[in-house]
Amino acid sequence: MRTWLIVVLVIEFVLLAAYSITLWDITSGRSVSAKNLQLGTVRQGTFPILIRSPGTLEPRIERWVTSNVGGTVQRLFVHPGSRVNVNSPLLSLSNPKVLVQARKAQYVLTRTIAQQKVQKATMDDQLYALEGQLATYKTQADSAEMRLKADLSLLRESVISRLQYETDQLTARNSAELVASMKRRILAFRRSYRAQLQGEQSMIASARTALLAARADVAALQPKAGMSGEVQTVSVQAGARLKSGGAIARIANIHTLNVILSVSPEDAGEIARGQEAEVRLSIPEVP
Repeated sequence: MRTWLIVVLVIEFVLLAAYSITLWDITSGRSVSAKNLQLGTVRQGTFPILIRSPGTLEPRIERWVTSNVGGTVQRLFVHPGSRVNVNSPLLSLSNPKVLVQARKAQYVLTRTIAQQKVQKATMDDQLYALEGQLATYKTQADSAEMRLKADLSLLRESVISRLQYETDQLTARNSAELVASMKRRILAFRRSYRAQLQGEQSMIASARTALLAARADVAALQPKAGMSGEVQTVSVQAGARLKSGGAIARIANIHTLNVILSVSPEDAGEIARGQEAEVRLSIPEVP
């Protein structure tokens, strides 16, 4: 029993000595030669983080060009990679119905204008006739009024009878009423004249609008790019039937691009929203 007690005491002494040595190393530190140290001053500034990831360049501005009219594709003017501007034609369509509609709209406009001119000339003649009648009635009314004034003097001198004077008075009154009636008739005719002219003008405007729409459809047989850029894809072929509203080509502005990077989840944790970043592209060489 005494031997075991001595062994336990020796083991505890060894453990206590090892712990003391370890504690002494931690508190006192190890010595390092000065020539092996690199000294410097801690400064605040940017700390660049380099992340490598695959990515693509995507156009920021692009549009699909669609057809406003249907037709058969006769010829393609562009292909993927073609450079275009706003007024560059993309293809040529064939649609006889569109051309027929344009000729019909032109005929309707010409006929409507001609009808308006004939109608105006007819109404002008009617107005001139009414105004001529009014002038005649005015002359008759003035003559009757002058005769009435003369008859009044003759009546006072008993040259003419009272019956003759009253007859001339009635004639003058009727002539004045004819003048007033004709003025009202001319006024009503002028109102009708203006209303009919406005109706004719509305019909002409409608026919002209239809002609402009038909001409726009004819122009749409050669759809334009609508923007400057590079053709990315063409979705039609020569000889194909293209419906109205069908897609023709996708055009992109290659001078304004977005960089789309596929950053791994581990690297994504190194950056934050709103943080400044500098993208350096490394395009692999084509063998």
